[in-house]
Amino acid sequence: MLEAIREVVGGDFPLMYDPGYMYDYKGALWVGKRLEEFHLAWFESPMMETDGSIPAYAKLCEQLTVPICAPESNPDYHFGRGRYLRAGATDINRIDSYYGGFTACLKTAAMCQAAGMRLELHATPINSYTLQVLGASGEETIEYLEEYDNDPEGGENYVGGKAPFPFLKSASNVIDSEGYAHIPHTPGAGIDPDWDYIYQHRV
Repeated sequence: MLEAIREVVGGDFPLMYDPGYMYDYKGALWVGKRLEEFHLAWFESPMMETDGSIPAYAKLCEQLTVPICAPESNPDYHFGRGRYLRAGATDINRIDSYYGGFTACLKTAAMCQAAGMRLELHATPINSYTLQVLGASGEETIEYLEEYDNDPEGGENYVGGKAPFPFLKSASNVIDSEGYAHIPHTPGAGIDPDWDYIYQHRV
């Protein structure tokens, strides 16, 4: 798959691979060695991301030239990301506002900037305020923002500019056709809740 994609997009286009915690250490090392020839921007979250995984991640970072991007799902907010950073268990740190809100994202960005480590932000319509973290950080720290189309069949999706959830009036963190994310100019999180819908569906 990656060989075919690289052939189409060329050698300079940034590619990333996310297997979603699929491998144990041996599997991640085996796959990672084969990924090196494709010059990926990063190899994301190949193993589970508990604190018990930190030694395996540190060893993987030592063994591979492809950068490891982790942790995505460690539940301990910026503290967990700090432990990965301190142990050399990641080459590119990762967080979204689901893990600790705006404060944890901002603290992780500052921590990575102080350590000279890159940070990758993940965003959904609910946590669009990570875009403010993007704007408050230098490009040497945060170069990319991950945003996904939650309906690849072309229905309600925020890549197309529609709100993917009924309690939002509009999508605020749309990536434009040139691949740039626009930071909201409105107060707060930059989302536009449909308060009538929310009040009607309270439990």
